[in-house]
Amino acid sequence: MTDNTRRDFLKQAALGTAAFVAYPTSPVLGANDRIRVGMIGVGNRGQELLKQAISVPNSQLVAIADVYTRRRDEAKKMAPGIQTFDDHRRLLDMKDLDAVIVASPLHTHARHFLDTLAAGKDLYSEKTMTWSIAEADQCLAAVKSSDRVVQIGLQWESAGALADARKWIKDGIVGRVTQVNSWMSRNTPHGKGQWVRPVPSDCTAQNVNWTAFLNGRPDRPFDPYRLINWRLFWEFAGGNVAENGVHQFA
Repeated sequence: MTDNTRRDFLKQAALGTAAFVAYPTSPVLGANDRIRVGMIGVGNRGQELLKQAISVPNSQLVAIADVYTRRRDEAKKMAPGIQTFDDHRRLLDMKDLDAVIVASPLHTHARHFLDTLAAGKDLYSEKTMTWSIAEADQCLAAVKSSDRVVQIGLQWESAGALADARKWIKDGIVGRVTQVNSWMSRNTPHGKGQWVRPVPSDCTAQNVNWTAFLNGRPDRPFDPYRLINWRLFWEFAGGNVAENGVHQFA
């Protein structure tokens, strides 16, 4: 399979929202001409990507990893026959896996990014790329020393409206651009934060690989609210605006 086919898969799996990060040369895939894909993280966003991944021609979703039993069970219903793991390292140990989609919580992105490249797999990772600038530097160094195809998702950056705007600017239709204003608005009920989600009754210590979720953060007793609503805590996320920000290699 050609490099273009590998790139096309990663783009299609992101439903046109992927932003190009690295296009290094990759070796030809197996004779069956199908990309075998794994996923790390199959929560709300991950399940959206899962639906798209299984619809891409010449690809096969073969395995997923998630710390929470509920998410693994939901993924199996969406893609019967896949293997499931509670530890992403077991997924990456699969020798016949070609590419990995990462849609895990932000504070684990760098770990999953680096481990995927170290395992020799191509990578599509959801935004935001990393939790910190130091992690971004580590990931950039890993990409520069790797021959893998890597992309970071930037939702709507490839949408039709932005593509049209780019063309109008390129063709000189809008004239000389001297200032651009951008903002983000959220409309939520008073006293209720964005993306505050209810905690399922089965979200218990027995059903969650809590150590894997913490990913090196200070150890503490299992907290289902933090697991489900990780975006609300600085140690796990960067806030809604940061979560929707742009990260791209120069």
